[in-house]
Amino acid sequence: RGVILDDATGKVLWEKDADTPAFPASTTKIMTGLLLAETGRPDETVTAPADTQSVKESSMHLMPGEQIRAEELLYALMLRSANDGCHAVAVHVAGSDEAFAKLMNERAAKIGCRDTTFVNPHGLHDPRHLTTAYDLALMAREAMKNELFAKVVRTQRKTVVRSLNLKDTVMVSRNKWLPLDPSALGVKTGYTKPAGHCFVGCAERN
Repeated sequence: RGVILDDATGKVLWEKDADTPAFPASTTKIMTGLLLAETGRPDETVTAPADTQSVKESSMHLMPGEQIRAEELLYALMLRSANDGCHAVAVHVAGSDEAFAKLMNERAAKIGCRDTTFVNPHGLHDPRHLTTAYDLALMAREAMKNELFAKVVRTQRKTVVRSLNLKDTVMVSRNKWLPLDPSALGVKTGYTKPAGHCFVGCAERN
């Protein structure tokens, strides 16, 4: 499945099964990152909730009660794909993963997404958590309008400042396309066994 959109016009340049629902894995974090960038100040402090260490898979190894600035957390989400960071964002913004997923779905619908249902902020597998290639392209197009988001996703390596776990501060992008193509501007990779390998990219040429 896939689609290529022209950013300026939204015209579909190529597509294959672009409206077929599928599991998005960590490309989900495009919406999580956009909401984080839109709903608060970059210097706002986010505190990791008490159940932080219960979040599975990809992690920035947040510790309960740890504090980190929103901008630094955005780097952890989009470069390292930190699932525990996504949970911290959800609780900070909306009080819970479930309440945050409601905000994600509302924002997706506002962009024009028609076939998206988010149930968590990170993309860990849930059979109800679905979107399409076309909807992901719409989300990425919207997110790249946000100056902070766009700056973060084109970054290959970032050392973040955190209050605890000071031995784990370097966030390295999993987007292997960035160092290979000077025109590449982002955006996000993803992988789970049910989803397979997922990728949303953005490039500027001519």
